Amino acid sequence: LMQGGRATGVEGRFHDPEAQVDGPPLRVTARKAVIVACSAIQTPLLLRDSGVKHPLLGRRLQAHPGTGVVGLFDEPVNIWFGATQGYETPHFWDERMKMETVGLPLELGAVRLPGLGAELMEQLADYGHVSMWGVQIRARAQGRVKRTIFGNPKIRIDFTKQDMRDLKKGIKRLTRLKFEAGARRVLPGVHGLPDSITSPE
Repeated sequence: LMQGGRATGVEGRFHDPEAQVDGPPLRVTARKAVIVACSAIQTPLLLRDSGVKHPLLGRRLQAHPGTGVVGLFDEPVNIWFGATQGYETPHFWDERMKMETVGLPLELGAVRLPGLGAELMEQLADYGHVSMWGVQIRARAQGRVKRTIFGNPKIRIDFTKQDMRDLKKGIKRLTRLKFEAGARRVLPGVHGLPDSITSPE
């Protein structure tokens, strides 16, 4: 609900997802303010659809791109047991990056393993001995969100050269950390790098 260029409330309908039917209408009027919290992608789209106009609407999108590095250990790790992201370190926050553990069941973790066919089956046989750690950077790039003619979100963000340098530095650190933790092989999962690295050098 808009009045005089300001959001004054919310209007919509209850929806039953199982029956796929709309229920009765809903109308809530705000006493002080309306808070929109639909994620960095959906919020600007909802505001635009609601009639909000502002030159920065949908602009200045920021993100934290990242990737995971897999290490193969002699000891069992059981990556599928425990929290998905159970541990993280703030040690490199001043360099705009964080590192964390990533736990994934086989059906999700398999996409991070190299090879096809028999080669992939060999990698899957060792899945109980792999661990994955991720690195994410606080990117400097600013992107844009808008809606396509079909109604879907369209996201555009071009990471800066410094963003890419930071991400590469994070991948290199993760790889070294894996070897220091006792990994016998590291699988970086990055196009252009070897599928398997056997030495930090």
